Amino acid sequence: MTSNRRRRLPSICVDEHLEPAVAAAFRPEFRVIEIAKTWRLRGREEREFVPELYRENAVFVTSDGDFVNDAVDGGVRHAGIIYVPSKMTSDEKVYFAEIVGGFVRGGCVSSPHVFRECVLYPGHDGLRAIRGKRDDMEFSWDWLSQMLESR
Repeated sequence: MTSNRRRRLPSICVDEHLEPAVAAAFRPEFRVIEIAKTWRLRGREEREFVPELYRENAVFVTSDGDFVNDAVDGGVRHAGIIYVPSKMTSDEKVYFAEIVGGFVRGGCVSSPHVFRECVLYPGHDGLRAIRGKRDDMEFSWDWLSQMLESR
């Protein structure tokens, strides 16, 4: 990967409550910020630092459902949020991070800012995105399974 391509991608900022393996799943393609290892962000409330992440174009990965709901309701300006439900197993979280990382990478072909004010999350039917008041399915799990099987 060229350094020019890497610059066109947003950074990924992983909440301190998620396993390091989730951060590692993003690392091959993205610049990853692990809050647990960053003195500047560690121990702070999301609402305090997410505006800083917006300025840095860093997508925030979190399992804090209350924060995600606040962001969806318009209370938080953000460069993008990836919601990883805490009820998922560790393996499921890593697999979801790999899937959504590929989706973000592909979505940034036209602009590194395409996921601003967008929340990505795993729905029961597929990968879903909330933009404003719209909640759309980006692709179904069945479609993804068929794509992986055809490789």
